[in-house]
Amino acid sequence: MIEKLKNYIHHNQKQLEYMRSLSPQNDKWTGTVDYAVARFNTILLKLINTPLKLDEHYGDIIECQRVIDSFVENVRRYYKWPRLFKWYPKMCIYGIGTKQIPRIKNLLNNIND
Repeated sequence: MIEKLKNYIHHNQKQLEYMRSLSPQNDKWTGTVDYAVARFNTILLKLINTPLKLDEHYGDIIECQRVIDSFVENVRRYYKWPRLFKWYPKMCIYGIGTKQIPRIKNLLNNIND
């Protein structure tokens, strides 16, 4: 299971590099992913040290990884889709950023308590 968590860290690093390559275009989205990945990595480091909490929060970890992947995928869609259809990924990015990304911060706060 710890090997899978390490894979999450490497995967998120690649996604963060992709977002930074888009940096001149939209700093808000890059910053959102940067904070989310930093918090997620902190969660993983804390949970690796406590295996009982890791088992308890494993479903939440998978959900957080899905949220980060979904956010980055919608940013990719936004830049690759024709201008006529860009409204859809932009709305998805807004929804994920306001409703789902804060779950990562809440999970970090729950683990700290």
